[in-house]
Amino acid sequence: MVFVLCALAAARGVGADGPTPAGPGMVIVPAGSFVPLYGSRDRPVRVDAFALDVHPVTNGEFFRFVAAEPRWQRDRVPPLFADEDYLRHWEGPLRLGADSSARSPVTHVSWFAARAYCASAGKRLPTLDEWEFAARASEDRPDAAGDPDFERRILEWYGRPTRLPLPEVGDTFRNTFGVWDLHGLVWEWVADFNGVMMTGESRKDRGGLDPQLFCAAGSLGSVDPGDYAAFMRYAMRASLRARYTVRNLGFRCARSLGEEGA
Repeated sequence: MVFVLCALAAARGVGADGPTPAGPGMVIVPAGSFVPLYGSRDRPVRVDAFALDVHPVTNGEFFRFVAAEPRWQRDRVPPLFADEDYLRHWEGPLRLGADSSARSPVTHVSWFAARAYCASAGKRLPTLDEWEFAARASEDRPDAAGDPDFERRILEWYGRPTRLPLPEVGDTFRNTFGVWDLHGLVWEWVADFNGVMMTGESRKDRGGLDPQLFCAAGSLGSVDPGDYAAFMRYAMRASLRARYTVRNLGFRCARSLGEEGA
């Protein structure tokens, strides 16, 4: 398999009183638009307001899920839906262990398992555009893209070795929308993680590939060739398959507004 490794806010949502709650453990990310890494400045992407988990899903939360849904326990999940490293950091199928704090983000979870967890809670995984839009916010700005200090901090986080055992959620910073840990704690699954940079082998459609998404051409075709942090995220997502599990890859859930609880 060939991996691609070359790598404002609307009034509703953030006001004078701070982030707007959207049900237990969620806040509203307000509607807006942005230009993604592989996009066009003439056609910014519109993102509708949506609800997003304040924190990544934790070991404790995922433990309660697999206890209620035995088919997602690590000794029962079919290999089609998770590789052999699924929940390997737990001491047992229903035992976290000393190195898996209940308040630390759950990792070693596949896209299938993450999606099932969100569905069980009446939620879904955020889309790539939703995640990237929310992740542009700093502590005091809804869109800090292009801020050299903010971008430098993100790159420093990405460049550090993963700390094991993982810290508890709330370890990094809360952005202006009220969302914690979008950078610097774990990578996160999104619903359409493989929707932008795809290989001919995985798509089974060589005629449908955009040559601008490959290697040096991908760099030239991007909106901001200097946004190395975004390159790293897109390249990481391109290397994944839905059954993969990784020690520093977790997830959080989202919900469209107007759905129950949002």
